[in-house]
Amino acid sequence: MGSFKCIFNPEFQKCYRDYLKETYAMKLNFCPNCGERITISFTCPNCGKINDKYLSKCVHCGKEVDIKSICPKCNIEIFEEYLPGSTKSPGKLLDMCRALHAEENALLNLPKNILSSGVNLVLYTTTQPCNLCSNKIVSAGINEVVFAEPYLMKESAEILSSGKVNLRRFEGVKSSAYFKLYQ
Repeated sequence: MGSFKCIFNPEFQKCYRDYLKETYAMKLNFCPNCGERITISFTCPNCGKINDKYLSKCVHCGKEVDIKSICPKCNIEIFEEYLPGSTKSPGKLLDMCRALHAEENALLNLPKNILSSGVNLVLYTTTQPCNLCSNKIVSAGINEVVFAEPYLMKESAEILSSGKVNLRRFEGVKSSAYFKLYQ
């Protein structure tokens, strides 16, 4: 996913996927693996106050928090394993994202006649495309994708490979390093 614009719904006041993850976590009272009762309580590393809800931000100071919830019986990190959109399963809520990814935006703005012209098309993006964008890239007939940062989902590379799209990691100086070097 390259740079994208996240669309916030005033009703949720946050990213819709984060809202869905938090809603799901509030309903998760027992470990899905062993059935042990789950209690969520953690001390915010920023303000030191106790939180008793799974939220991406501390209810007291409003800063981002990384919550770990280890099942006392089976020792599984429940939110890592079982929450949709968690780091071990980042794509489960991807289709719920209301953001328009940079790749999608580029494809939408391609002139229609260029796709059928037979020209080799190369898409440059900051991050390796996600599964959904990879499907769209293959369908659009893009020949090559050049990215700066890898993406967690190996399936996206498989989608591009099966669609005969060359996936290449950018080699060279990225803009952030360029400005550090030449200011």
